[in-house]
Amino acid sequence: MSSASHQILAKGLPPGTTVRIRNEPKVIRGAVHADDGQYLWCEYFLGDGWLTTEIEGDDVLLSTWTRRPAGSADFSFDDPRAKGVRLVEIARGQADFRAFGEFGEGVAPGDLGRLEYVEYGAPGPRAAVERFAPDAPWLLGTGTDLAPRDFALA
Repeated sequence: MSSASHQILAKGLPPGTTVRIRNEPKVIRGAVHADDGQYLWCEYFLGDGWLTTEIEGDDVLLSTWTRRPAGSADFSFDDPRAKGVRLVEIARGQADFRAFGEFGEGVAPGDLGRLEYVEYGAPGPRAAVERFAPDAPWLLGTGTDLAPRDFALA
């Protein structure tokens, strides 16, 4: 990834930006920028899924995600699993967020708030649950890491 792309990703991409994921064009419909005091990340709604950029020092980590309500019959906080793999909690916290454009999940453009999250690690899929307000439902996301060659600004 070029240093210019890295700088743009670190600042965030506005709604309407076209990106290429595995050479398929996608338009960013909305975004949530989050900061938990240690990590910065952006979640971009693409219509059929989400792209996440995570800033860790000088690195930008990219991943794609799908989401569904965490209260579904196949997920339990007592025995968390995704795609049949037992998940191990690796992080839990809260982050300030700001929404831009169409994001869904009960989040409106311009919303400011505090989200809660639990991140899981396993030998299999990446997984996390989050909610955008204390009374909002938890959402389960499963993610796939993207290699830099799988992402481009169009």
